[in-house]
Amino acid sequence: MSTSNRVTWLAAIALLGAMIPGCGGGEFDTAEVSGRVTCEGEPIQGGQVLFRPFVEGSDERPGKSAIGHLNDNGEFAMLTTYDLGDGAVVGTHKVQVIPKGYFLDREDAEEEEEKQSSAPARRYPCIKGLGFTEYVVEVKEGEDNVLEIELSSAR
Repeated sequence: MSTSNRVTWLAAIALLGAMIPGCGGGEFDTAEVSGRVTCEGEPIQGGQVLFRPFVEGSDERPGKSAIGHLNDNGEFAMLTTYDLGDGAVVGTHKVQVIPKGYFLDREDAEEEEEKQSSAPARRYPCIKGLGFTEYVVEVKEGEDNVLEIELSSAR
């Protein structure tokens, strides 16, 4: 199974789990987050955005990751951690951007290339390797967490 299919299945499973009674909510406070992801001024057209909470200099993982989807304008409006659209855990996050058509490892990329008969996915100069980049943000409780994530090839 290709990575893009795995990411889609994982997102579907996470959303399903959030909808089952008794599985909603979590031990960490969340806050709504929305925003836009661009690469040197151009929107990342489609894909996923993952918010992973972390503590600098520690292996501790202070909360559950959130996932959202980028539209063709590079915008995301509904991150999900525990319940559909509940946002991301309050605190510092590494935001991972995976544009549509990028893969997490070479094996999946090669498998997908063999299947494709159309033009390859758009490539972005600020996305290194096989399509996995990180950006650090702060999600704050009680605030409008509207983020402009500008990726650069110089990063």
